[in-house]
Amino acid sequence: MLKLNFERTASKLVNFGWAHGRYADFWSLVHLLSGLTFGAFAWFLEMPTLYAFIAITGGAVLYEALEFGAGLVEDAENALLDILFAGVGAGVALYGFDALTLTANTSALILIFALTGNIILIHQGWHAYLKRKSHVARSHKYILMALQGITLLSILAIAFVSVKWAW
Repeated sequence: MLKLNFERTASKLVNFGWAHGRYADFWSLVHLLSGLTFGAFAWFLEMPTLYAFIAITGGAVLYEALEFGAGLVEDAENALLDILFAGVGAGVALYGFDALTLTANTSALILIFALTGNIILIHQGWHAYLKRKSHVARSHKYILMALQGITLLSILAIAFVSVKWAW
């Protein structure tokens, strides 16, 4: 039987940190940047805009459902706004790049910065979460160390590709 780990109803409507916010928190930035990153990638692949938008927003819905399936239950408002933030990020890339007539190079730089920022924020978020959990059960400390290694390798890969692309 699935054990649901309900977050307490958030005491703050918006939390400017990694703790749970009823409507928004730092994880909202992760959802926004994820939508922007996936939208920029779909734009580069020249996917039909509407289909890409639906796929990215659907992916955000699926992610929230997976969180629920994993037993992590947050305020419904927060989950719905996380989906909205991902959709806004995707919309900015899918519709904004064309509207602003950005060049492929400028769009690539936006993608690189969005992806790098997203990786850093995801690392910080999971680091804060796992650090809280590791105080309760030491089993999370190895996951935390693996997360730090993966983040470092991801940033090095992005830096390598960025330098190679710039030359």
